[in-house]
Amino acid sequence: MKNRLKSINTQFKDKTLRSLQIERKNHIKFLHSKKEEFLKFNQLERFVFIDEAVFNLSFYIDDEVIDLIKSFGLLKYTPNVFINNINFFQDLDTHQKQTKYLFPYEIIWGYYKLYSSSVIKEKMALDFNMDISAIAGRVNRQINNLNFPSVLTEVIEEVKKITDFVKKEKPNYKIPIFDKNPLTSVAHIVKYAHKNEFYNLYMFLADFNKEAEFIDFHEPDFNCDFYDLLKILFRDKSILNETEETVSNYYSIRQFKNKRVQRLILS
Repeated sequence: MKNRLKSINTQFKDKTLRSLQIERKNHIKFLHSKKEEFLKFNQLERFVFIDEAVFNLSFYIDDEVIDLIKSFGLLKYTPNVFINNINFFQDLDTHQKQTKYLFPYEIIWGYYKLYSSSVIKEKMALDFNMDISAIAGRVNRQINNLNFPSVLTEVIEEVKKITDFVKKEKPNYKIPIFDKNPLTSVAHIVKYAHKNEFYNLYMFLADFNKEAEFIDFHEPDFNCDFYDLLKILFRDKSILNETEETVSNYYSIRQFKNKRVQRLILS
């Protein structure tokens, strides 16, 4: 089973890397074509206008990409969380060799992209000097006071329906969007993306490995390997707080890894 998964992972990796290489040119071309239009907007409009394009480019860290996004005013925070997609999958390969558990790349990549989308939004907001929580709060008040465009209200209602459906179909799926203040909930998800996406990833992978008959699942062991995965997935490594001083407060590196998973993901 593990050899079979390794083959599947390799196929997915090769396919994804080929796709990323092809898409890079299109994303760069798109941003270049929108430069003049972008300059006409205010900060919030600029954020919405290029959010998806910046997210798509966040999987490349070459000079051309970094210089391009900096030309859109994303100078300090956003470039620091861009990644090298080739290194990312090489690190997953190394992790796969070192663990006894099953870690399907396609599932990891899916949750990683959801997490990454939120991280990019958060860093873009910082570069644009925007407070997403404050903006979400104002919009929520407009919605509650019935002073909000009907078309956008319908979109929010549709999001609520999708959220309710997911909660019903997957009761253990973490999606903390609340009816009263939906946009404030979204702002919280953006700020603490790892608390949601990596929690759901953890639960999926844990169940996946428990169901494999040939694997002797032991939660502390799994947590250690999941922590090693987090070291690959976190775009802002400082959140892990893995310093010599911090680790020294625990009996062992094993205990440190378990406690970090519990605090960062499971709490």
